[in-house]
Amino acid sequence: MMQKDKRLYKPAEFAKIVGMTKRALRHYNQLGLLVPSYENNAGHRFYSDDNFFEAQRILSLRYIGFSLEDIRAIQKSHKGIEESLELQRIILQEKADQIQNIIKSITDMENTLKQSGEIVWDSIFSKVKLAKYETVKTKMMEYYDERANEYDDIFEGKGPATYSPQYYVQDIEKIGKFMENFGKGSIIDIACGSGYWLKYYYDKCSNFTFLDQSLQMLKVCRQTIEEHNISDISRLIAGDILEYSFADGEKFDSAVVGFLLGHFTETQDKVFFEKLKSILRPGSEILFIDSTWTKERAKNQNKEDITERYLKDGRSFKIYKRYFDKEDLQTLLSKYGISVTASFFGSTFTAVIGKV
Repeated sequence: MMQKDKRLYKPAEFAKIVGMTKRALRHYNQLGLLVPSYENNAGHRFYSDDNFFEAQRILSLRYIGFSLEDIRAIQKSHKGIEESLELQRIILQEKADQIQNIIKSITDMENTLKQSGEIVWDSIFSKVKLAKYETVKTKMMEYYDERANEYDDIFEGKGPATYSPQYYVQDIEKIGKFMENFGKGSIIDIACGSGYWLKYYYDKCSNFTFLDQSLQMLKVCRQTIEEHNISDISRLIAGDILEYSFADGEKFDSAVVGFLLGHFTETQDKVFFEKLKSILRPGSEILFIDSTWTKERAKNQNKEDITERYLKDGRSFKIYKRYFDKEDLQTLLSKYGISVTASFFGSTFTAVIGKV
């Protein structure tokens, strides 16, 4: 029974007051999003003052881009609204950043056209790629932090993936054999992640440096180091290889670069290889591991693009990713003065050993 001091509104009247169409109001009722709070003995339904809050919330969330399914999911708790508002703010900020980067690219094209009378497309494409990378860089870092505790699952054929589980397991077994003679002296594992590849080279090296931008990944890596009893001859570095400054004269005898090149643009390639070669002794071996580009993969995604990655709990993150076919890595390494001595090309992963 409604309290006597509360006013009741017929659907048409309520819709007009809150700025909805009668059709929309009826639809929200059917979905259970905005249900009339009173029904009289004759079966006529009425809205009351209590319904105004829900109406305002629905209209506000719709205005900033939430779907009706999103709204229904967050109606249950205030915490859900807070989290969803934060997520929507981040999404909209990413879109705003992307628009600004596009505007900058267009401005660059206009300036180039005014100065030279023609557009240098290679330069423009490079800037566009870098702009795309910058729009998702923060989310990429967040993704790898959140994925740290389940990072190795894909190597065991678990978790969200493109291919059937056995393909990942088979490729990992083959890469393990491929690495039998790899590794010597002082080694640096760049973008080390969980330290997964350590088990294949730790018995051939004398000291270890692990570098990664993700603090959560480094926490998992530390556990891997402890499991192999090499804590006293290991160090962990939190940083970006493109920006980190090594001590003057610091050199390594070998290096591992796992699933890092696939996140670099061509501009970043140049910076990376210059840095890599500066910290390696002549004759040092480098192991590159990354994702393969195949006809099967081409059915679902582009060779180079912003793509979605998913965690076990269903959350998705946008990352910048490019894939390598059989010749891509060899061509890239040759371009920067690294000679390929051995290579493996699998259904999901590729591995190449090169020397400087």
